[in-house]
Amino acid sequence: MLLYQIVQGRDETAAAPIYVGLILYAVFVIGFRYFNIYRTESRWKLAIETWVMIVFITWVLEHTGRLDSPLLNLYLLTIITMAHLAPMLLVAYITTMLSADIRSALSRIKVISETDELTGIYNVRAFTALADRTHKQSMRYGHTYSVLMIDSDNLKTVNDSYGHESGNRLLKLVVTCIQQRLRETDVFARYGGDEFVLLLPQTRADGAFEVAERIRKTIADTPLDTHGKRVSTTVSVGIAAFPEHGDELAVVMNRADQALYISKKRGRNCVSVSGDQH
Repeated sequence: MLLYQIVQGRDETAAAPIYVGLILYAVFVIGFRYFNIYRTESRWKLAIETWVMIVFITWVLEHTGRLDSPLLNLYLLTIITMAHLAPMLLVAYITTMLSADIRSALSRIKVISETDELTGIYNVRAFTALADRTHKQSMRYGHTYSVLMIDSDNLKTVNDSYGHESGNRLLKLVVTCIQQRLRETDVFARYGGDEFVLLLPQTRADGAFEVAERIRKTIADTPLDTHGKRVSTTVSVGIAAFPEHGDELAVVMNRADQALYISKKRGRNCVSVSGDQH
């Protein structure tokens, strides 16, 4: 600006505003640098300086001919400055996007690794981890819990008669009916094939029996609509409780599985408790 004033010759009407602009800009640069002398360079500092530079150049052009001003090319200075700023902003933006994508992918992987693909409930892996934690808490605080092994009685018949798509719909129907009878603290998972497992924290065997009966009746009263027909479906349930039927999680689950086998032998569509004759 000073060089322009010397070479171009001073325009008395424009000189005062230009000198005022020069002084203010110089004061800003010196002051801004002084107060930030011990701080590391950052994107926000460069952005502030760039925008102040743009304001200063615009002020000068306003008083030296606007678009006809010989100083119009001073805007190239801001482009050069932005050439340093833009890559940093671009890298920051891309890094943020990648970070968000990675977090989303990890979250998705976690969901996939813990849920059954068909029904959307927990899989065996997730159930084992949650059940093991419940068992340890129950041992520490003297709480009880019950395990219910639930088997769909006629999945094979539906698959053979109406196809696997109908069988899948049957499994989803069973899951929906069971979920209607659960608390938020209950842990429900697909154990494999047509078998499900349910853990009821702080629930004795008699309380678990009442829950199982409600589940059995709900499913028996909810037929599957497929191929224009209403196909009745039922479940068999086996129950075991900690510490009544075992002092280890594996033992309790094995006793519940044995009780389920008893329900199957009794003709299905019933509930059996380990070591009992319900």
